[in-house]
Amino acid sequence: LLTAAHFGSLEIVDALLDASADLEATDRVGRTSRTFAVQQDNLAVVQALVDAGADVEALDTIGNSALCWAAGFGKADAVKLLLDLGAGVDVAGLMTGFTPAIWAAGYGEAESLQALVDAGADVNAEDTVQGATPLIHAVRTGRVDNIAVLVAAGADIDYADKNGVTAILHAAGNSGAGVDTVQALIDAGADYTARSDSGDSALDIVKNRTDDKAPAVKALFIELLGETT
Repeated sequence: LLTAAHFGSLEIVDALLDASADLEATDRVGRTSRTFAVQQDNLAVVQALVDAGADVEALDTIGNSALCWAAGFGKADAVKLLLDLGAGVDVAGLMTGFTPAIWAAGYGEAESLQALVDAGADVNAEDTVQGATPLIHAVRTGRVDNIAVLVAAGADIDYADKNGVTAILHAAGNSGAGVDTVQALIDAGADYTARSDSGDSALDIVKNRTDDKAPAVKALFIELLGETT
């Protein structure tokens, strides 16, 4: 059933379901047939699994719901289908506390994130690892389109994680964030003079970067903060 769901073979899935295949069987890392179906955007297979009794809100053995997988690694159509089928919009993963909105913001499509926002997702939900919000996750991976969705939905632009690090400080420190990421935050009103709980400014943080985007980001913060190297 796992293989059939992965490759989107509805005929084989139906045959296996008729033969009472285990809906909750998992692979070695805990992925179920639902997981594979939503990752591959196989909507007909998702529907068949749900019709056969699969629980759209059930968590797999690594603590994630099908909606989490769809939001982070699938397509918007799968996200919308699961929401229509009653999946909980803010059900968080057990290991990380990542909600579907966090997965979508950091790894998924803007359309998926917008669908979650439209369904009432908490745009300021914190994960349990670092207290990072969807906006912070979007910033870390340089998802400018997702930043725009979150800002429009009222996300707290200066929300700080457990270490007092705001989104713009994460933009200074993460290689996924370029000048466009920083500028999107500034345009949304982010406080670029913020400091972390340890007292580090954006310029202090960006000085530790060695990736290709770092020089331009550093130059922007020097221009903003009026400091020199």
